[in-house]
Amino acid sequence: MIRKTEESKFSFLKTNLLPSFSSNSKPKIGVINSSITSSRLQSYFNSLLSEMEIVNIAGGRAQLINALVSKRVDAVASDEIILRRILK
Repeated sequence: MIRKTEESKFSFLKTNLLPSFSSNSKPKIGVINSSITSSRLQSYFNSLLSEMEIVNIAGGRAQLINALVSKRVDAVASDEIILRRILK
Protein backbone atom coordinates (compact mmCIF):
# COMPACT_ATOMS: atom_id res chain seq x y z
CA MET A 1 0.00 0.00 0.00
CA ILE A 2 1.24 3.45 -0.90
CA ARG A 3 -0.03 6.79 0.35
CA LYS A 4 -1.56 8.70 -2.59
CA THR A 5 0.78 11.63 -1.98
CA GLU A 6 3.81 9.35 -2.34
CA GLU A 7 2.80 7.42 -5.49
CA SER A 8 5.29 9.26 -7.69
CA LYS A 9 8.18 8.01 -5.54
CA PHE A 10 7.26 4.45 -6.49
CA SER A 11 6.50 4.86 -10.20
CA PHE A 12 9.78 3.06 -10.97
CA LEU A 13 8.20 -0.19 -9.74
CA LYS A 14 5.90 -0.08 -12.77
CA THR A 15 8.38 1.25 -15.31
CA ASN A 16 11.50 -0.61 -14.11
CA LEU A 17 13.44 2.61 -14.72
CA LEU A 18 15.78 3.03 -11.79
CA PRO A 19 15.54 6.52 -10.29
CA SER A 20 18.18 8.21 -8.21
CA PHE A 21 17.06 9.63 -4.89
CA SER A 22 19.20 11.54 -2.43
CA SER A 23 19.95 9.57 0.72
CA ASN A 24 17.40 11.53 2.77
CA SER A 25 14.58 11.30 0.20
CA LYS A 26 14.60 7.55 -0.49
CA PRO A 27 11.12 6.02 -0.35
CA LYS A 28 10.57 4.15 2.93
CA ILE A 29 8.75 0.83 2.81
CA GLY A 30 7.50 -0.56 6.10
CA VAL A 31 7.47 -4.29 6.75
CA ILE A 32 6.43 -6.27 9.81
CA ASN A 33 9.46 -6.95 11.98
CA SER A 34 10.45 -10.63 12.11
CA SER A 35 8.48 -11.45 8.96
CA ILE A 36 9.92 -12.84 5.77
CA THR A 37 8.64 -9.85 3.78
CA SER A 38 11.96 -8.01 3.98
CA SER A 39 13.93 -10.92 2.53
CA ARG A 40 11.29 -11.44 -0.18
CA LEU A 41 11.53 -7.77 -1.13
CA GLN A 42 15.29 -8.10 -1.34
CA SER A 43 15.14 -11.13 -3.61
CA TYR A 44 12.32 -9.91 -5.86
CA PHE A 45 13.30 -6.24 -6.19
CA ASN A 46 17.04 -6.75 -5.79
CA SER A 47 18.26 -4.10 -8.23
CA LEU A 48 15.68 -1.52 -7.11
CA LEU A 49 16.26 -1.82 -3.36
CA SER A 50 19.33 0.40 -3.41
CA GLU A 51 16.90 3.26 -4.01
CA MET A 52 14.52 2.34 -1.17
CA GLU A 53 14.76 2.07 2.58
CA ILE A 54 13.20 -0.95 4.30
CA VAL A 55 11.85 -0.06 7.75
CA ASN A 56 11.05 -2.91 10.16
CA ILE A 57 7.94 -2.17 12.23
CA ALA A 58 7.34 -4.07 15.46
CA GLY A 59 3.85 -4.98 16.62
CA GLY A 60 2.13 -6.59 13.65
CA ARG A 61 -0.20 -5.34 10.94
CA ALA A 62 -1.94 -2.71 13.06
CA GLN A 63 1.37 -1.01 13.82
CA LEU A 64 2.40 -1.33 10.18
CA ILE A 65 -0.71 0.52 9.03
CA ASN A 66 -0.22 3.07 11.83
CA ALA A 67 3.30 3.75 10.52
CA LEU A 68 1.81 4.49 7.09
CA VAL A 69 -0.94 6.72 8.46
CA SER A 70 1.48 8.61 10.72
CA LYS A 71 3.87 9.09 7.76
CA ARG A 72 6.82 7.22 9.30
CA VAL A 73 6.88 5.22 6.06
CA ASP A 74 5.73 6.05 2.53
CA ALA A 75 4.40 2.56 1.77
CA VAL A 76 3.90 -0.79 3.44
CA ALA A 77 4.44 -4.28 2.10
CA SER A 78 3.02 -7.51 3.41
CA ASP A 79 3.47 -11.08 2.24
CA GLU A 80 0.04 -10.93 0.62
CA ILE A 81 0.94 -7.87 -1.47
CA ILE A 82 4.24 -9.40 -2.60
CA LEU A 83 2.58 -12.71 -3.44
CA ARG A 84 0.05 -10.95 -5.68
CA ARG A 85 2.86 -9.14 -7.54
CA ILE A 86 4.85 -12.35 -8.02
CA LEU A 87 1.80 -14.22 -9.30
CA LYS A 88 0.97 -11.37 -11.68
